[in-house]
Amino acid sequence: MRYCGRLMHIAIVMIIVMLFAGASCVSSYARGEQPKDKKGERHFPPRDKGEGKFGELNLTPEQQAGLKKIREKYDTRREDLLFLMREKKLEMVKMLKEDKPDRKKLERKLEEITKLEADRQRLFLDEFFEVREILTPKQAKIFTRKTMKFLLRD
Repeated sequence: MRYCGRLMHIAIVMIIVMLFAGASCVSSYARGEQPKDKKGERHFPPRDKGEGKFGELNLTPEQQAGLKKIREKYDTRREDLLFLMREKKLEMVKMLKEDKPDRKKLERKLEEITKLEADRQRLFLDEFFEVREILTPKQAKIFTRKTMKFLLRD
C-alpha cells in the first residue's frame, strides 16, 4: 500500500513538471518571444511583417492589418489563461508540499489545470480559423501546411 502511494506521488510530481515545462514554452510565446529551433530559425507565430510562416503568403496591407488585429485579440486571451494556469500550478505545488497531501483535492486541481490547457488549445484553433478567413484559398493552403508542420515538429 505504501508503495502505491509513493508511485502516485511520483506520478503527480512528473505531471506537474510536464505542465510547468509546457507553460514555460507557452509563456515565452505569450510575451511575444518566438521559440527557435536548433538552427535558430523562428517558428509560429511570426511577429514581424514578411517573416516565417506568413512571409510566403505575400499578404496585402489589409490582410496584414487583419492579422495584427487577430493576434492582439488572441494574445490577450492567451496571456490570461497562462496566468490562471500558473496560479493553479502553484496552488498544486503547495498542496503537494503538505505532510499528507489530499489526493482528491490534487485531482480536482489537476482537472482545473487541464481544463485551462484545453481552453488554450481551443484558442489556438479559433485563431487558426479566424486567420484563414482573411486569406485567399492559395494562402490558406500554405498557411495550413505550415501550421501542420509546426504542430508536428519535435
